[in-house]
Formats: sequence, C-alpha cells, structure tokens
Amino acid sequence: MSTDAASRPRFQAALAMDEETKAVLFDEPEWQQIEQLSILTSRVPLTDLADVDPVRLAQTEVLITGWGALWIGPESLEAMPALRYVIHAGGTVKKFLAPEVFERGIQVSSAAVANAIPVAEYTLASIIMGLKRASRSASLAHPKLVEG
Repeated sequence: MSTDAASRPRFQAALAMDEETKAVLFDEPEWQQIEQLSILTSRVPLTDLADVDPVRLAQTEVLITGWGALWIGPESLEAMPALRYVIHAGGTVKKFLAPEVFERGIQVSSAAVANAIPVAEYTLASIIMGLKRASRSASLAHPKLVEG
C-alpha cells in the first residue's frame, strides 16, 4: 500500500487567524505542505463566516487556527457541518472555541504543551528583570533612550 502524499486523501481546509499570525507561521515551504495535504479554501484567513462561499464552508473538514481566530460557536458549527478537526498553532483554545465544538466530537489540537516551557521561562525572566529593576537601571544608564 502506497503512503506517498499523492495517494492520501486530501481534507477540505480553511485558515482562521489574523494576517500577522499567518505571515509569521507560514512561508512558501509550509504552504506547499499544507496544499499537498489539503484542499485549502484560500490562503486568506477567515475573519467572518458571512464572507465565505457557504458551499465551501459546509465542506470544510479542517480548520487551521492561530492568534486572532474567529469565535467558533453553534452558528459556526451549523455553517460547517463537515468540520472534524481544529488544529491550533497557539496555546489555549478556550477563548475561541465554544463547548459545543468538543460536545460534537471535533478533534482539537494545540501547541499548549509545546508552549508551556517557553512561556514559563519568559515569565520567570520577566519577574527576575522586574525584581532587578532592569528598566529603571536601563533608563539611568541610557537616559536618551527613555527620553526618545
């Protein structure tokens, strides 16, 4: 049995994130991989479901999300009856996925686990810098930087 990309089924997919996030996440090699694995509605992220062809939206099986994703609630789910997967390129999905997403059995993945250690390290570094009064020290050492 062949397992190359050409013989695999391709999912109907759509993006839902802000333009800045899209630009950071995807360069041409990533686009090519996504387009090998899916039939992408558009490289332009969804920001309003009313702007999307209802037939294409109804066929969407995979939603690739990131920061700035639109709210996916009961109305969105009604418009996307084929939705089976939400792949989130960020941490928590609590701010944009309604409980109905999980109740409907849609599989959701996120980068929360992958982000946990870097977020904790950044938080610790911020606390340490705050305790050391780093910004005050910087302004005393370089007053022109603070003045503008």
